[in-house]
Amino acid sequence: MEYNNISVELQAVALLSLPQLSIAEVNATSSLLKKADFERLQTLITQHRTHPCVYHNIRQHFIKQVPSSFLLYLKNKYIKNMTRNTKQLVICAKLNQLFQAGNIPIHFFKGLSLSKLLYCDIALRNNNDIDVLISKSDLEQANHILNSMGFYAHEFDALDDEWRNVYFKVHKDIGYTNQEGLLIELHLELSIPIVHEMSIYQKELKNRDTLFQTELASDEFFYLCWHGSHTLFHRLKWLIDIKLYNEQLENTFDDSSLFSEDRARIIVCSLYLLATIYQTPLPDKATTFYKKDWLCRAMIKTCLQGMDNPAYVNSGSFAIKRHLFEIFLFKSSKYKRDMLLCKLQPTILDYSSVNRLSPQWLFIIYPLRPFLAFKRKFL
Repeated sequence: MEYNNISVELQAVALLSLPQLSIAEVNATSSLLKKADFERLQTLITQHRTHPCVYHNIRQHFIKQVPSSFLLYLKNKYIKNMTRNTKQLVICAKLNQLFQAGNIPIHFFKGLSLSKLLYCDIALRNNNDIDVLISKSDLEQANHILNSMGFYAHEFDALDDEWRNVYFKVHKDIGYTNQEGLLIELHLELSIPIVHEMSIYQKELKNRDTLFQTELASDEFFYLCWHGSHTLFHRLKWLIDIKLYNEQLENTFDDSSLFSEDRARIIVCSLYLLATIYQTPLPDKATTFYKKDWLCRAMIKTCLQGMDNPAYVNSGSFAIKRHLFEIFLFKSSKYKRDMLLCKLQPTILDYSSVNRLSPQWLFIIYPLRPFLAFKRKFL
């Protein structure tokens, strides 16, 4: 690989963040821990949100190689994550029961679904929220169900019908929280820029029984790659999801569909990062595309810099690159236009701040957005 200057700490975190380690990986990790700076190791683990697997592996293989304070830090994080995931599991069961009783199709994705299907243990993956996909036509019923469970979307509820129609022209998800701070993301579509690429996945995933159905596998794999790429993989856990999914697929997906013109940059970025960090085989098509696409090379370089440098991830430079790369992920002009529109549109918090106005005055939000952001953060 071209990038051979990955720090010892990132190499160690990458291996420790896997749900299971081979004998060779145990030996390699042991050697890395002897050279690692544990303060920096802790900083990287915090950024990449992989505490559960790191604690699990250290407790199994390396408990004598780490400082007691470091182990205690990981243990506390592990317990906190397990407690949250257990609560989320109970909520998912209740949601599933109530939605089925109301004859509302529902699909859980990311989060706990990946914990169970890829990690085989809900305690081994950090899950911040519950992601649910429903049809827009079922939104009113879904809202009543969530309210009955103590989950509310206060900012969205403050909008009248006219403002909601404006909001849904671009945004396709609503966040609901309860008094404990647990979050449910209710998705009406996966994402505007990829919804056409994901049309088959969108229609069929609600009723599927197994994870790796042939007709859905490449679409779901693509979604995971897009989810990581559009944020420049500043969390290693997203790359690990892709690694585990790819191993489950055993490369049985349709190679040509993944390397179509509008998917190639996203797929190659993900596969090249896997090859760089985990030495996984890189398909010839990915190598060819990487060599000819300068934007893909620039994305990968930025991803690796962010993975190894939390301060850089929090910088203005990284934020600007992230937004620009997100717009140019796809080659199609239509996708670029759709993503640019997403970037320019106000957030739900912006809408709720000016919802007393008529939507015809929406244009005034744009110059007000810096003030609104400052008000939310500091006032």
